[in-house]
Amino acid sequence: MNFYDDFDISSLATQLTILHGAVTNRVQNQKQSDVERITVLEVANLLKHTYGAQQLLDQVWRLTKLLLVVPATSATAERSFSALRRVNLRATIGQTRLNSALVIHCHQDRAASLNNVDIARDFVCATDSRANAFGTFL
Repeated sequence: MNFYDDFDISSLATQLTILHGAVTNRVQNQKQSDVERITVLEVANLLKHTYGAQQLLDQVWRLTKLLLVVPATSATAERSFSALRRVNLRATIGQTRLNSALVIHCHQDRAASLNNVDIARDFVCATDSRANAFGTFL
């Protein structure tokens, strides 16, 4: 919590106590060990689908969202940076084109199954200026 100064630690502690009570009441027919094994995703769904819970337990809601977006490891990010070295790109490429090139590079198996003729036809037919520049594409 020292790294996230935008959390109110005392409010978070109180809200976690309230959340524990709510989860315990929700799963009354289950064993205590099941209550202790509730996942972050289940907490998020509980807060999302209970009227007023996000406002009442705002610190828990923010923490839950943070836990759901933070990766467990940095392996995915490291693979993405490694892919940057393998993709031959100009230095002036824009962010959108860079993202698209990396997605195609990282997912070559799925990209190979695409019908390039249909993609090219959709691209050419998207605007009149493209149709004038490229003509009809069969």
